[in-house]
Amino acid sequence: MQISDSILGLGKSKEALQHVLMAKQEQHTPTFQTYLNARQFYINGIIREIEGGRSKHSEALEFTYRAKNIIDSLEGYTYFKFQISNRLYHQLGYLIKWKESYNEAKLCLNYYLDTLSIKTPDGLALIDDLGYINKQLGDYQKSLEFYDQSMAIYREEWPEEKWDIAMNNIRIADNYRILGMRRSEYNVLNELENYCKDPEPTLEYFIKTKCYSGLAKWYTYYGDIDEAERYLFKQKKLIESYPPDYAKVNEKEQRERTAFLNLYADFIEFYIKIDNYKKANDYLNKYRDYLLNKKLLGKYDVRHEALFHYYNFKIEKASYEDKKEHLLKAIEVADYYKEEFHLDSNPYKIELLELLVKNKDYPTATSILKELNGAEELRTLEKFILYSNGYKIHEGLGDLKAAEDFAIKAFSSLTISENAEEFQKSIPIDSLKPIYTTKVVDYLLDMSSFLNRNAQKLHGKKSISASKNIGYLASQIFDKLYLETEYTQTLSDLYSKIKIQLLQNVSSESNTTDITNTLEALENNYGKQTWYKYTYQQTKPLWEIPDSLISREEDLTNLVRYYHKTIYNDDYLATDIDTLRIRLSEATSDLDKLQDAIRENFGNYTSHSKPNFSLVDFQEKLRKKDAVLKYFVSDDTIHLFLIDTYDIRYYSLSNSNDILNIVSEINRGFEDHLSELPNIHSLNTLLPRDITNSKYENVTIIADGELNNFPFEIIFWNEEINNNMSEITINYAESLLLYQEQLKQDVVNSPSVGLFTHNYSGQESLPSVSKEIDAISKYFQTHVHRDFSSDSLLTKAKNYDMLHFALHAEVSNDPSASFFSLGNERFYINSFYNENLPASLAVLSACDTGTGKYIEGDGLKSISRAFHSAGVPSTLVSLWEVDDYSTSKIITGFYKYLKEGHNKAEALKKAKIDYLNNTQMSELKHPYYWAGIVLIGNKEAIVEHNTFSSKTIALLSLLIITIGGGIIISKKNLRQSFK
Repeated sequence: MQISDSILGLGKSKEALQHVLMAKQEQHTPTFQTYLNARQFYINGIIREIEGGRSKHSEALEFTYRAKNIIDSLEGYTYFKFQISNRLYHQLGYLIKWKESYNEAKLCLNYYLDTLSIKTPDGLALIDDLGYINKQLGDYQKSLEFYDQSMAIYREEWPEEKWDIAMNNIRIADNYRILGMRRSEYNVLNELENYCKDPEPTLEYFIKTKCYSGLAKWYTYYGDIDEAERYLFKQKKLIESYPPDYAKVNEKEQRERTAFLNLYADFIEFYIKIDNYKKANDYLNKYRDYLLNKKLLGKYDVRHEALFHYYNFKIEKASYEDKKEHLLKAIEVADYYKEEFHLDSNPYKIELLELLVKNKDYPTATSILKELNGAEELRTLEKFILYSNGYKIHEGLGDLKAAEDFAIKAFSSLTISENAEEFQKSIPIDSLKPIYTTKVVDYLLDMSSFLNRNAQKLHGKKSISASKNIGYLASQIFDKLYLETEYTQTLSDLYSKIKIQLLQNVSSESNTTDITNTLEALENNYGKQTWYKYTYQQTKPLWEIPDSLISREEDLTNLVRYYHKTIYNDDYLATDIDTLRIRLSEATSDLDKLQDAIRENFGNYTSHSKPNFSLVDFQEKLRKKDAVLKYFVSDDTIHLFLIDTYDIRYYSLSNSNDILNIVSEINRGFEDHLSELPNIHSLNTLLPRDITNSKYENVTIIADGELNNFPFEIIFWNEEINNNMSEITINYAESLLLYQEQLKQDVVNSPSVGLFTHNYSGQESLPSVSKEIDAISKYFQTHVHRDFSSDSLLTKAKNYDMLHFALHAEVSNDPSASFFSLGNERFYINSFYNENLPASLAVLSACDTGTGKYIEGDGLKSISRAFHSAGVPSTLVSLWEVDDYSTSKIITGFYKYLKEGHNKAEALKKAKIDYLNNTQMSELKHPYYWAGIVLIGNKEAIVEHNTFSSKTIALLSLLIITIGGGIIISKKNLRQSFK
């Protein structure tokens, strides 16, 4: 039998079978004869398996099971039992019987461990297979556990097995992607890229291609289009440089063909994702030519043939019927090759079902639903989408009971227990199968909306409760998907949908728990990039970072700034722009990786940790007379949450449309310098009565949508009653989470001001700056900089407690293009995003510094935000093109009151009141001249408040008696004066 085993090991199964048949003709013990019978069936199974195709695999499975039944009757033969079990789980897997495959693979592992160590290559391959099978079962967490186990052993025992280590990295990254652990996915892919720098050919050409493909998809998902495209072209360059001897002659054509088909598929998906259908069509044509000009060679080719029709469906801007036809062709190809090449048409059928439901073709959709309902081979996500479309079909047909049944089935398919009773319960996200995708979020929100709008026809409050719980789960999944990066359009659209649905489920009659849960969910879904950068710059000085890393970070920061400045200043030859953008992308990526490493190794939180907003923690930071107004604009409705240190209240403004129209008109009026404004006091409903009744001393506004550019304090302005602006002070903030961090600020002893201006000429001149400088210098130690370059500005700005920029600014719809004008030079605001500015306050005495591109879910990309990203907790900014004279007067007064120890919000209000009281011309009292200057962020005082009043100081001077050159102070009278 040793000869048979050796021949079988060489892949000569039919010859091995002949040796077994010859051995059976000889005389053997009954036990050995039984073993030979089992071996005969075992090898027959292998022969059928090699012949390929679904039917042959079914025959192979029958032969292998017969071998198993025979050998199980014998004691011993453990290794042969392991071999049979090994073939069984592979054959079961091929036939999509993953549960049976998993059970057999576990048995196989037990057989193996009876005789051999798990640390052998075969043992590790078995663990990897268990990881793969669990992935097919949809248990990605358990799959990860197996992959992590084998990876640890590979690194320790078999570090030379680079192929296996690299393949495990690819599998692990894919699982992280499916689980929504996108940061972990990136870390693994980044490690893989570094690992693949080894020049070993197999890693250089196959694994590296896989790595670049994964990174391109990761960057596409998070909206870094330049970086995604760069990796796609790196992948293309690598494939085009395959050496002649990288594969065997009989494999070379197929490998090259597969590599290019995969590459073109990646390009098509990328350009579809970013809505560049022209380029997607270009690559679709290349894709088609590759498929048509060559003979189909295997299952990968027929898979691409089906994908070709699918991509036509995705990019074709044709009629509904044409789109349906493309999907039907993809299904036809997949079904035709299902037996031979094990293709799966279900994903295309699910896409067809979605198309039919979207176009309300319910009769046709019903037939697809019936066909797929109960199909064993459907994965968890496919079942969820299937059942979700099931309730949409039945709702469209008017059968709400059947619709609810499908909604329950859809939700239950996502839960670990698959228990229908959990539909009505508030369950934690850990109760769900970890399939975190934007599609799951989208469908859960649709389900929440379905229950809400049909609540009265279903189960009333129970349906409302289920709607809320499902909405919260969708929000939590979104939070797992979102990293502390810029919002992509996909994330922005999804946040908007979350906002609409969660706010739909709350009302003025909601209890405190529901109001709190809604606010916390929305805040945790809000953009966190500014928070991420702010906390990094604020805490980094406290970390013990090696000088080498600090130096490396400075080099990369300078490199990013150089490439950015070169591109936006047009300081390049036309042919160099693509190269420069690639280099900028690479330098930015390297800087992000380095900062992640610094955070993880030297900070008090890792790159995997995420901030979690807690209302209770936030309220503890507020003072007794503080209130925060958090606004949401959704579906033309203004929603308002009032937060103080004791309570939270919710308001839905009934006349929201009228308010938004007036706000929009006012904002346009300020932008166009119009003197007449609509009835401002009709906007009183924007503020709750507790605010207008002066229950609070300070109000922090966190606006949304059109409200972002609106100066709320004009609601208090009363021109007829001595310009009274009430006793309330107002400041603004970007988000609750960021404001919570910005509240952590200490007073500064003898703060210094770094003032940056430029000698503009002609119409650009700022005539009031000189007076402004003189006035500020009376209150604070001021260092004036007039002659400086964009590079030296950054160096100088790091030396002061307060920064003042009296410069012209230009705000672009592309945030990267906004800049301060330095005469013949531009300082791009983007440069601040990776810098550390120790200042407590930045006064941006320039136009439009508080405005910028608005991104739903991420707020305004303003010049002010750049300073917050650099670690500055407070900014004084303008909301429109402010007047030079009035701005100078107000800012001068602002510094005066800061010096006296007033908090920043009080100082700004007092400065504005002084301006109004001391201005004679009524035209100059118009809000255009004073309301556009606002405080964003921390409102606390810069210096200690001076508790001595002017009367007390005068009285003290009278109590000082000079005798013989000495000074005697009456302590008794001094104490009385304090009283």
